[in-house]
Amino acid sequence: QEWDEKMLAIQKAMQKLTPHTKHILEECYVEKKKYQEVAEELNISVSAVRKHIVKALQVIRKECLINHKEALCESCLNGFRVHFRSFSNKNNENSFENDIK
Repeated sequence: QEWDEKMLAIQKAMQKLTPHTKHILEECYVEKKKYQEVAEELNISVSAVRKHIVKALQVIRKECLINHKEALCESCLNGFRVHFRSFSNKNNENSFENDIK
């Protein structure tokens, strides 16, 4: 039940993202593409990709704080990481841990 609540919070938070930011997040964490690859496909800088990822994760963190109290926030973010890593077994050099800080 706690897992379902976390996933609902993540889905709700993702609805608050702009389509562009959501697309970049999905490309990096669902499709497991490298930031460089996404940047080239969208004709933007790697720095811009990183900013979109950071923004998306901040929205997710904020939504977790609103819905689950601060103590569960990191658990919610860990659930996000596991949720998206479960989509693929491909290696990904994107650093989730660095992005969420």
